[in-house]
Amino acid sequence: MVLCLAFYYIFKFSTFQENFEDGVANTLPKIPMDMGLPQEPQIYQESYNKSNNIPASLIFNLKIDPRRREVDQETGKEYKRLLVPLHIVKTLDSKYIGVFNDGKLYKKNDIFQDKLWIGPLNNSLYGSQDDGIGFRMVMFFPFNVNQERQIRMIGIGQDSKLYYKESEDIQSKWIEPENQNNPSNANLIYLFCDYHQNKEKYYPLLYGITKEGKFVYKNIKGETPPNNIEIDKFLELPFTTPKNAPDQNIKVLKVFWDRNGFMIGIGQDFKLYQKRGIDWINRPWETTSDMRGNNPGSEAQVIDMLMDSDARMLSLKLMINEDEPMILLQKQDQTHYLADHDDPESVGTNPRVFSDIKLSMFKTGLDWETYLSFEDPDEILYRSNNLQAIQQRSIMMNRLKLRELCKSRNPLMNLEARNFNLERAIQTKEKRATELRKELDALITPVIKQEPFYQGL
Repeated sequence: MVLCLAFYYIFKFSTFQENFEDGVANTLPKIPMDMGLPQEPQIYQESYNKSNNIPASLIFNLKIDPRRREVDQETGKEYKRLLVPLHIVKTLDSKYIGVFNDGKLYKKNDIFQDKLWIGPLNNSLYGSQDDGIGFRMVMFFPFNVNQERQIRMIGIGQDSKLYYKESEDIQSKWIEPENQNNPSNANLIYLFCDYHQNKEKYYPLLYGITKEGKFVYKNIKGETPPNNIEIDKFLELPFTTPKNAPDQNIKVLKVFWDRNGFMIGIGQDFKLYQKRGIDWINRPWETTSDMRGNNPGSEAQVIDMLMDSDARMLSLKLMINEDEPMILLQKQDQTHYLADHDDPESVGTNPRVFSDIKLSMFKTGLDWETYLSFEDPDEILYRSNNLQAIQQRSIMMNRLKLRELCKSRNPLMNLEARNFNLERAIQTKEKRATELRKELDALITPVIKQEPFYQGL
């Protein structure tokens, strides 16, 4: 039986404050200052120095410390240590995992209804569970283990190293790859995915953001899909900078996608920015005030975002004008990335637009809905549960072709004008997809329901 401690936190329906109750979090013994903590990554240090409007007490609580000390290592000043989430991901079985500022993992079954974060989960830290290495973020990625696919949790530690779970059980131990063979595994702050195309095949590619704010990717040399590489060999591959990619006009701490496929980033000022086009590698971030407007959402400062089922995003918003600065769980009142952030209960929930499994794609870029529909991502299997996957693959291929079109043109050009050749090609492809679906309808026979590919918590 897994034994998890449940910590109560202040949960006002009008604020959704993601802190823990004073009776628990603030009665912990004070631990003296210790210079043994890993140094904050360069990009975060720059962010703290640039963010003059964020109180020092809140910046202190954005730093990861598994021992939850109340003395700032750099200044020697004492602050109230809160226990707050810095990163939230949705699992493939519709639960939520929060990475807190103690570097440990906590769980909720329902982000709104549950008044408790349960945890810390077993083996939350790498090494000692009292003062081991805490984590900055986690996500899920498909690996090849003994020629079988497994979905493992991977994450970036507070020491900027990449770690992965030893099994599909998210409460299994963390393993550190052989970094002496790949020092680039120890220079990261964030991980995400996109799809790589090699001839007529495509497969997920693992990207990262470095401590210096550069985009890098696991270099598979454009030949072998990750699902054909054993996990240890895959993790030994280097992270390298995409070829011919221009320097980013701003540095970002995290990235994710909006409902239309545009990359969104959290800048060093903790504000939200959007790429000017679908081709996120070559397109710049939109920073001009005339395009961003003066809506309050354009000035909102957040530490994390997560798509909700009604296509409006949840946020971990920095509340800096309060008597006691804090992080609140809020929700945008519109589907636009610069919409206002408000209390989830005030915003309410519109009709469902996305399935639970689809929501993970907006956070990580990895399209699980398509991936889990295939026995082999490089084959189309004529089964009833593949009709949706065929449609998803068609959308994916069109997206890749659009990206190639963007690359062939000036990245700074406005691509809002209609491209009739592309539209005609898409219409032809859609017509063929419709004909294919009709043919499949006549071929499909009932199939026995299979066990879910991913075994949840």
